Amino acid sequence: MADAMGTNELGGFLTLLGASAVLSGVVDDIPYVATMAPITSDLVHNMGGDGHVMWWALALG
Repeated sequence: MADAMGTNELGGFLTLLGASAVLSGVVDDIPYVATMAPITSDLVHNMGGDGHVMWWALALG
């Protein structure tokens, strides 16, 4: 996922927000966040920008 996004922070934010909104309605919140935390961490590391944006996308979704 991080390789597909590259350094496009807005695209990553919107994708993570949308996916979180849809998938958290299907899967319980705690297992979803436990699964997505390493992926979000990888996104933050690869994008190199403001990491808070991705964590907020996960939380708000």
